Amino acid sequence: MHLKYYLPMMKYLSSPESSLRASSATLKALLYWLLATVVATIALQSLVYSRERTVEDGQKTTRNLTTLLEQSISESAKRIDLALINVAAALEAELKRGPQLDDGAVLNAIELQHKHLPEGDAIRVSNAAGAVLWGKGANKAAPASYADRDFFAEHMKQPGQRMTVTEPILGRVSKIWVLAFSRSYRYPDGRFAGVVNAAVPLDNLYQLISKVNV
Repeated sequence: MHLKYYLPMMKYLSSPESSLRASSATLKALLYWLLATVVATIALQSLVYSRERTVEDGQKTTRNLTTLLEQSISESAKRIDLALINVAAALEAELKRGPQLDDGAVLNAIELQHKHLPEGDAIRVSNAAGAVLWGKGANKAAPASYADRDFFAEHMKQPGQRMTVTEPILGRVSKIWVLAFSRSYRYPDGRFAGVVNAAVPLDNLYQLISKVNV
């Protein structure tokens, strides 16, 4: 089974403290996929075991997988959010030094945080217009744009307020299916300055889930 056929839309996540709680909602969505697998397993087991034993084993397996999966997703979401917060903070500090971001400073901030995200494909940064100018695969001469993405509009309305997570989308830069975790960064006066985006490929998330064993 490929994860993208079973992963429903993820809701927007709120501030850092609520990222862990919001991951529980994410977990519930992922459990639709998980439970489908469990049901298939139960069906196969019923050919060998009694109905009562099959149901009991299936319920135990589901409870164990639920707990382990929630822990795994929560830890991943916390790592991603912390990386986004740190990059945004570095960019805001840089903007206090001058009106323009220094390319080297932005790329250093991205590289420093990305090494802590094994599940992520890349961290990318846009400007206030949505042009993706920094990060893996970014082309400043002909940049991709986040301007029409829902998460970009959300950050413009409430700059610096929270992390968001999209439904599965096709990456504008990576050209692969990803979940986009994002936060915004601000100018010193509080105005919206752009978005920091961490792209997590669906295949990487599938591998994360597949490592969870009872």
